[in-house]
Amino acid sequence: MRLDRGLTPSRPVTIRFLAAAVGVVLAAIGLSGCASLPDELNAWPIVQFSRDRQSPRTETRFVGPLVRVRDTSEGTTVAVHPLVHSRPEPDEGRDTLIAWPLSRHRVNAERSRFHILPFVMHRTQKLADGIRRSFLLFPLFYSASRPGRPHSLAVFPLFGRVYDILGREEIRFALFPLYFETSVGSRRSWNVLWPFFGWSRSDRGHGTRVWPFFAHREKEGELERTALLWPFFHAHRDRLSTSRPSELFFFFPFVGSNRAEGYSHITFLWPFFGFIRDDVDDVHVTHVPWPILQWGHTPQWDRFRFWPFYGSYDGEQIRNRFYLWPIFWKRHEKTPEYERDSFLALPFFRNRRYEAATGDTLREVHCWPVGSYERFESPTAPDRTLVSIPDLNPFKEVREIDRLYSPLWTVYRHETQDTSGEAEFFFGAVRNRWNDEVEHFSIPWLYGSRKERGGRVDRSLLLGLVGWTNGPEGGGFRIAGQRLFGW
Repeated sequence: MRLDRGLTPSRPVTIRFLAAAVGVVLAAIGLSGCASLPDELNAWPIVQFSRDRQSPRTETRFVGPLVRVRDTSEGTTVAVHPLVHSRPEPDEGRDTLIAWPLSRHRVNAERSRFHILPFVMHRTQKLADGIRRSFLLFPLFYSASRPGRPHSLAVFPLFGRVYDILGREEIRFALFPLYFETSVGSRRSWNVLWPFFGWSRSDRGHGTRVWPFFAHREKEGELERTALLWPFFHAHRDRLSTSRPSELFFFFPFVGSNRAEGYSHITFLWPFFGFIRDDVDDVHVTHVPWPILQWGHTPQWDRFRFWPFYGSYDGEQIRNRFYLWPIFWKRHEKTPEYERDSFLALPFFRNRRYEAATGDTLREVHCWPVGSYERFESPTAPDRTLVSIPDLNPFKEVREIDRLYSPLWTVYRHETQDTSGEAEFFFGAVRNRWNDEVEHFSIPWLYGSRKERGGRVDRSLLLGLVGWTNGPEGGGFRIAGQRLFGW
C-alpha cells in the first residue's frame, strides 16, 4: 500500500481549478465577441493584458504580481518575481537577474558577463584585434585568452600559468603554495612554501623574504625596505632619488614615525593616535584617538570629527556632515557637470536632489517603509514621476532589489510620463491607464471602462459579457458581444 496516496488528490484539484478559471476567462472573451484581445483584460490574479496603441506597448501578467511580460519598442522584458528579471539594454544588450545577487548575465554588442556567486564567472569582450575571454570556476579552474597573448590556464592548486591578472604580467605555480613565481616588468619573484620563503630580482634591485623573521627589498635610487619579526619591526627609506627622501620606522602597533624634509607623521598605539604635519604642502591632521576625535586641513579641504556625535568635511567640490553617526547625513556636491544635495536619516528617510548642467533634474524622497517618490524633469526627454506605497527597499541605490521584489510588496503604484501614466491598486489588481487619446480603468472580473478623448465611453461588466457605450454619435447595449439595442 502506498503511503503517499492520501496526498495525491490536492494536485489534481488545484490543476482543475486553474484550468477551469482559465477556461472561464477564454469563454468570456469568446462570448464577448472579440475576434482578438481587447486593449484591456483584467482577470486578476489569473491573467491580465493591456495594450497601448500609441506607444506601442503590450503587457501580459499571470498569477497576480508574479509573472510579467512587457513588449515595447526597446524590446521585451520578462520577470518571474522574485527569481528572474530580464530586460533590454542599449547597444543590443540585455541584463538578466537570476536569484540576484547569486547570478547575473549582462550582454551587449561589445561584451558579455555572467556569474554565479561565488563560484562561476565568465566574460567575453570584443577588442579591435579579436575577442578576449575568461572563465573562472572558483577556486579550482581558470582559463583566459586574448589576442596577442599566450593562453592562461590554471588548475588550482595543481598547476597554472596565467597572464595579466592580479597586477602581474605572468603568474606560474605548481602544487600551490609549494611553489609559485610572478613577473611584472623586469622584476621576477620566486616563492617556495609561500609565504615563508621568497626572493626577487630585477634590473635595478632585489629582495629576500624568510617570513616572519626577515624580509628585505631594494630598488636602486628608489627604496630600501626591511622587516623583522613581521608585523612588529619595519624600517623603510623611500623616494631616494627625489628632493624629499623619507625614512620610516614602525614598531607595530606601539610607535612609528615617517619623516622627510618639512614632513613628519608620528603614531602611537596605531591606529588610535596619529599626528601628520607637512609644511611644504600645508597639511595638518590629528586624531586623538581615532576614530573618536580628528581634525585636519589642507589647501583642498578641512575636516573635523567628534565621533559618533558630529563630523564635517569641506572640500573644493564636496561639503559633508554627519550627526549621531550613522543616522543623520547631509551632503552637497557641486562640479562643472552636476550639483547634488542629499539628506539621510537612516534607515527611515532619504531626500535627494540632482541637477545636471544639461538641465536634467531628479528628485527622490524615500520614507522607509511607508513609500517613495521620484520626479525626473528634462528639457530634452519626457518628464517622469513614480510613487510607490509601501516601499520596503532600504537601499534605494540598489535598483536590482526593486526589479525583483517591488511588485510583491507594492500595494499602490502611480507612474506618469508626460501626458501618459498608470496607477495600480492592491498589487496591480485594480488598474487605471491613460494617455493623450484614451483612458482605461478596470476592476478584476467585474468592471472595465474605456474613455476616448472625443467623448466616447465604453463600459463593460464580467469581462465584457455585458456592456454599453455612450458618445457624441450615440450608444448601445450589448450582451455576449451582441448588440441588443442602441440610441
